[in-house]
Amino acid sequence: MIASIEGRCVYVGKDRVVLEVGGLGYEVAVTESLARRCKLDERYRWQTVLLVRENELTLIGFATAAEREFFKLLTSISGIGPKVALKVLDRLSPSQLANCVLSNDVQRLKGVPGIGLKVAKRLLLELPEKVSQMASDLALPLDLEIENVGSASQSGEAALEGIAAEAAALLMTWGCTLEEAQGAVLSAQAQGAGENVQDLVMAAMGQLGGG
Repeated sequence: MIASIEGRCVYVGKDRVVLEVGGLGYEVAVTESLARRCKLDERYRWQTVLLVRENELTLIGFATAAEREFFKLLTSISGIGPKVALKVLDRLSPSQLANCVLSNDVQRLKGVPGIGLKVAKRLLLELPEKVSQMASDLALPLDLEIENVGSASQSGEAALEGIAAEAAALLMTWGCTLEEAQGAVLSAQAQGAGENVQDLVMAAMGQLGGG
């Protein structure tokens, strides 16, 4: 595996840069914003991911380790390939992406080219726990403005905490009221669901559907 590359820039394209290393030129796929910052004859050191396909090797470069780790995380989601993941990172920094996921900002996510509403919802369903851990590991600055779904509702239901609050927040991005989301989550938990956010959301959706 090629974990990083350092060399002199000899070519800059829209989303490709060639770095000369030891007399060899390595074509590196990058975000368009990173390509725009590159200048010929300047030296750069990037974190990398090597994609191996049947008839092609693609080296992808990132300015920071955080970008590389979020690229790996994004491409682990069904429906998001390397090109779409790079478009996401071209629009959103790792901190901004983490904020979107943890604050359930489906509108901003679906506005990224290649990310429609369906994929945006999948990101919000599958990534909160992983993103939260990654943000902590990478010491990313976060500025969350999350609606307080953890407070007690007017109907007198108990306050939600942890993954229950995250699950309720996700349900609210899909049109549920606070009371509906909290009620569905509490009902799902009462039936034994709740090992992780994804399972709890699916169980709560079953409750909302009368399952």
